[in-house]
Amino acid sequence: MRVTVTSRLDAYVKKQLESGEYASADALVEDALRLHAALQAQSQSLRQDIEAGIRSLDAGDGKQLSAASVKAAVHRRRL
Repeated sequence: MRVTVTSRLDAYVKKQLESGEYASADALVEDALRLHAALQAQSQSLRQDIEAGIRSLDAGDGKQLSAASVKAAVHRRRL
């Protein structure tokens, strides 16, 4: 497979190779594609979760929360 990239991306690839981060452009592209596939899978999972949440709310499952209670719950999870 042959891939053409912009000069900006070409410079990035060269920089990564010069830094020793990657042994070859092929290794960098393989890593980038693995990361892309993982990101796509996470995005699909998030979309499904959002759709399930919307269906749940549409069915009347849910409760009204105040902004203060949501902030408090987020704060507790961060601790």
